[in-house]
Amino acid sequence: MRHCSRAPLATIAYFILGSLACSSGGTTGTTSVPDAATPTQDVGSKDVSLVQDVAGEDVAPDVAIDSASAIAALDAGSSLDVAAGSDKFIAMAEGQPASLWWEASNSTLYIADNQNNQVWSWTEAAGLAKFGTTAATAGEIDAGATLVGQLVRQSDGTVVVARFGSPRGSFAAVSYILPDGGSGLVPGVDPGQHHLGLGLNTGDKLFGSYFAGTPGGAMAGVVTRIDLQTGETTYAGGFAKIVGVLVANGKLYVSDQGNSTIFVLPLEGGPLDGGVYDGGASYQVLATLPVPDQLCAGPDGTIFTGQFQAAPNSTDPISVRQIKPDGTVTLFRSDPDVGKPSGCAYDAAQRRLFVADSSTLLNGIHIFVVP
Repeated sequence: MRHCSRAPLATIAYFILGSLACSSGGTTGTTSVPDAATPTQDVGSKDVSLVQDVAGEDVAPDVAIDSASAIAALDAGSSLDVAAGSDKFIAMAEGQPASLWWEASNSTLYIADNQNNQVWSWTEAAGLAKFGTTAATAGEIDAGATLVGQLVRQSDGTVVVARFGSPRGSFAAVSYILPDGGSGLVPGVDPGQHHLGLGLNTGDKLFGSYFAGTPGGAMAGVVTRIDLQTGETTYAGGFAKIVGVLVANGKLYVSDQGNSTIFVLPLEGGPLDGGVYDGGASYQVLATLPVPDQLCAGPDGTIFTGQFQAAPNSTDPISVRQIKPDGTVTLFRSDPDVGKPSGCAYDAAQRRLFVADSSTLLNGIHIFVVP
């Protein structure tokens, strides 16, 4: 599964940094649940270093300058070899990729950008292009509160993006771009609740999620239903820091970073007696793993998740992990193949996995062949 040769971009990195080394993949074990962080310590599915990353200050200045020069040498939006076989990389000279959606109907990758409410598209023929800009709330861009979560594309072409907002609790939203280029915000969304998870069910029905800090310092997360016209309603509670949701295999998956767990929830029919799911027997644990992030469906009933940051008190590498239907977790790619993987999307027709990576060295989209 690991590729440590024939890697032009990685080779550039090795000459620049001189200290990266390949690490072996393997199966992860069950990990203990980390202590929940306070809102001022967290930026969505990222730690507070992401605020520094946006300014390009997450590594030593000499490393940042050298790696930036290497990236600048690449054509923006081009695909080039970064690993053995057919693996490719889509370099982004502008913006910071956060989440991805592969649309099979038009063979297009959609990319939600952490900077300036931008959404990009990519195709084999046209490469990378600006798709559109989501609606902004007053003062949001000036406050630097443009961090985003997952995005989905509905059947009519509407692209919907969850917006995290400010780390200290403001400017959160659910935004969208219509097929005609118009944009808007879902009404009634609490700007103080961090929104990251967004999943698409049949009939263009949307599931979302949010979380926020509690007076005791823990995180409280909720899964929601979202209607672009009428707003957001609670579907399931009792979670901590939800960073991703996914509808796949006839199930609703929830990535709860605060509990280091991927949960499985009932999908159809709604809560019994019109109530709200709130833990207990309604939730199944699919897997426990370090710092799970956004989710996407993979082949044969598997799902993928990125890992944006290192796990506290763990030697496990930053990785993209694949989870089988029985809950078995394996490393699909890990450092140095990926630096800060978050959003992912799977192209079933060509069996390739797209992974958003916003590290200083590899700011762009990986394309990995899935065996």
